[in-house]
Order: sequence, then structure tokens, then C-alpha cells
Amino acid sequence: MTRPTEALRPPTMADVAREAGVSHQTVSRVLSGHPNVRATTRDQVTAAIERLGYRRNSAARALVTRRSRTIGVIAVDPTLYGPASTLAGLQEAARDEGYLVSTVTLRSGGGHALEDALDHLAAWGVEGAVAITPQRSSVQALARLTPPFPVVTVEGSHGLDIPGVSLDQELGARLVTEHLLATGH
Repeated sequence: MTRPTEALRPPTMADVAREAGVSHQTVSRVLSGHPNVRATTRDQVTAAIERLGYRRNSAARALVTRRSRTIGVIAVDPTLYGPASTLAGLQEAARDEGYLVSTVTLRSGGGHALEDALDHLAAWGVEGAVAITPQRSSVQALARLTPPFPVVTVEGSHGLDIPGVSLDQELGARLVTEHLLATGH
């Protein structure tokens, strides 16, 4: 037995409006937390949302707001522990802030591979990207490109004209060594 097409599709904002007996705009105001909605109306809409199991459509919202709430990540050789940990941390932080992460993984970070990765992320409408690039050559290749959105690198110190976050491995090693020596080891 086939079910009607309407039963197979997820509920829309129009369905919620019809169920709650309000306008589409009122549902939109409730969802965006607009202050000019009566408490009884807000409760009606919220109850209709729960009854129907309505979920916001991120793609539709992105068309209206022109914001995808998506961060791109280019992970060069993410099989290494450091890049894998950084990727996991990025995904968790993005999710906590209501963002999605679109990740492109690369075995090596040559110019063409990085350019293709940037094109792929641009096609998905990311708002910015983080490039996890443990190899200096990858950062150098990225610095020669012109990304269509802001990009920040995460890797060792590179001194190039591209925003980046890095660890000072030399200072860290010196501090650990001094601590061990100071404690008699």
C-alpha cells in the first residue's frame, strides 16, 4: 500500500501555521524569538511544532539569510594525532555554536589539491575555513592562493602573510626540559 506523498515529506512552516491557526510570518517570528508575539500565540505555535515534529530547514534558511552557518575545514594528512585532535575540537566547538563543518581531507597539501579543496568548500557556501596544515609546504602553497572566504591555518609557526594559529614547539620543548631539570630529573 502506498502512502500519500504529503505523509512522506517533512512538515513545513506552512503546515505549522495551518495547524496553529496563524500566519506563516507568525511562525517565523516565533522561531526567531521575536518579542512582539503574544504568549498564547507563541504557545500555540510551539505546540503545533511539537505535534508535527517540525524541524527548521537549514538550506531554506541559508537562502533567506545568505548565511550557511557552515565552516569549512581543509585537513592535510588528518591521520596524524595532532590534526585529528584539532579536527575533532573544531567540530565540537562549531556544533556548540550552531555551525556545521564541511571537511575536505587531503593526503598532501600541494597547490592544486588545496585549490580544488577551496573550490569545493566555496560551492557549499562556507563562511570561512580552517586549514589544518602540519607541513610548512602546505601553508606556503595556501599562501599563494586567493581564497573566496577568510582562511586561518593551524600548524607550526610559518611567518607567512596568512592568518594562523600555531604552537611554539621550540619554546614548549625548552620549558619542559627546564622543568624536568629543575625538579632533579
